Amino acid sequence: MTQTYTTETSIDAYRDDFLHREAVCRAAGTKRPPLIPIADGAKDVLAGIDAKQLEIRRTQDDLVRAAALEAAEKLDVIEAYEKARKQLAVTDQRRLFDFLPDAPSSMARYGVEKLTWYVGQAIKNLHTLPEDHQVRREFLPRLEQEFTEFKGVDVAEDEVRTSLAATRLGMNAYKAELARIREEQLGSIQTVFGDRSKVELFTLPWRSAPRAKPVADAGSPPSTGSTPSTGTP
Repeated sequence: MTQTYTTETSIDAYRDDFLHREAVCRAAGTKRPPLIPIADGAKDVLAGIDAKQLEIRRTQDDLVRAAALEAAEKLDVIEAYEKARKQLAVTDQRRLFDFLPDAPSSMARYGVEKLTWYVGQAIKNLHTLPEDHQVRREFLPRLEQEFTEFKGVDVAEDEVRTSLAATRLGMNAYKAELARIREEQLGSIQTVFGDRSKVELFTLPWRSAPRAKPVADAGSPPSTGSTPSTGTP
């Protein structure tokens, strides 16, 4: 009995099934020409699946690159913060722990949300320094620039992540369409043969069949658990 394919079926299982059907129909179609259009249809579906998987793979790659760019910008922000903090320690030690209390090594472990909040607060603090203060004049502009760039790449990373989530969500609808096409093809194959039992040869199971318990041979005596003698009677 053929298994029903659903949205729970992996896209790889769908691909294997259509590939198998395309190959069997192509081979059997030499003697049964009505199977050739089914093989062609399965081949078209394979191309569609490959395109869909390539789209997802490219978006996943884009997400990796976007996350890497975000990590690089995070390094730049922390470096700019570190330089401002070191200079403040030299020129205005009494304000260091009020304005820039956290060590750069701690900030490296912050997530995006916490880092964004913390650096934003640090920039606000530095803006309260006198305009001619060395840290505000020479180090704050770079920190602000790096922070702006970091926020920009964070937004870009979020957009790629959203795009990937939407693509994956659409996969269920795509699988439902594949299931419909599959059932149509199997129905056409049954029409060709007029025998449902032969349809099984044109599809693959995607769920593992439960293991059947071994049945003892009715013509053999039950085992006693003892080791048979191998000596000469």
